[in-house]
Amino acid sequence: MLMYLKSLPWSVIITGVAVTIYILLFFSWFYQKKTIHRLKYRARANQRFHIATSVAGLGVWEWDIKQDVLVWNPYLYQLYGMGKKETLTVDEWKTKLKQSDAFCIEQLREMAGNAQQKVIRLTIPEYGNRKPKIIELLACGVPGEPQRLIGTQRDISEAISIQQAMKQAAFEDKLTGLCNSRALTQRLQITLAEPPKNLSFGLMFIDLDGFKQINDTLGHDAGDELLQCAAKRMRSCMRLEDEVFRLGGDEFVIWIQLEGERGLQAEAYKARLDLIAAKLKQTLTQAFVLNGKTCFISASIGIACYPMDACNEQALLKYADIAMYRAKQTGKNQFIYYSDIHRESANSYTESAVNTA
Repeated sequence: MLMYLKSLPWSVIITGVAVTIYILLFFSWFYQKKTIHRLKYRARANQRFHIATSVAGLGVWEWDIKQDVLVWNPYLYQLYGMGKKETLTVDEWKTKLKQSDAFCIEQLREMAGNAQQKVIRLTIPEYGNRKPKIIELLACGVPGEPQRLIGTQRDISEAISIQQAMKQAAFEDKLTGLCNSRALTQRLQITLAEPPKNLSFGLMFIDLDGFKQINDTLGHDAGDELLQCAAKRMRSCMRLEDEVFRLGGDEFVIWIQLEGERGLQAEAYKARLDLIAAKLKQTLTQAFVLNGKTCFISASIGIACYPMDACNEQALLKYADIAMYRAKQTGKNQFIYYSDIHRESANSYTESAVNTA
């Protein structure tokens, strides 16, 4: 081969070398062009990805557990109110969270290397003018990579606020701002599902005497105003631990907490309820001024107690309702205990049995 090359003219050899160099340079240029194209394509793809995740409100993160450093997309730095860093440590991340969340972060280490997913909620506390935020974090282990976690984060504060507002609307009477019948049912069901040992409370079923006449005479606007004013007066008679519910129309139920008094005599808890019922009667019989006209109402109140009268939701409400109707039928503007009605019925039965005998 070498002898063959020596036999060739220098011009041929130089031409061959030049062609070879040209071909090498061409392929090098072509490879570089393809590489640059791929890099530009990848950069544009990353840019589109970052824009899409930012617009969608989605933060993408990666955790190198061995080095204990994080890689965040730009949206996460913005979410946490931090300037972008070349290296972000987990400890720096924890300083932006509620202290109790640090333990949740540490627990994620156990997922590394496993095909697992876990969703946790983190809280960014209020700082300066920044409102607190609730973050939903999704963490994923990567099979075969025991030192790596990837995942997403998103701000769900607004979604939770909307859910809470919807829940409040579902359990709130729009006219008076009081809790509604659904809220009463839920509280009774939850409380009586596993009642505390010394639980004791009274339910006052209230019907406003004279409301219908005022509503029919002065109109529904005046009737609505009357209900709003009456609700405020009832609420003003209650302690913080008591609650007023509007069932609908002019009917209300008041939950009177008697915690710790279960072992007392009937006269003791009745004295407490008597005091509140008398206060309600007094405040509701005071004059209301509606559309420039002075109006008067009163209240018929029926009272049933847990656990003295009944131990379930339906019976308690039914007995309080029965007592309220007895108060309305026997003169209005008064309060009657279901236990008194029950006692009267028992006495009447006894007398009837004696007379029959």
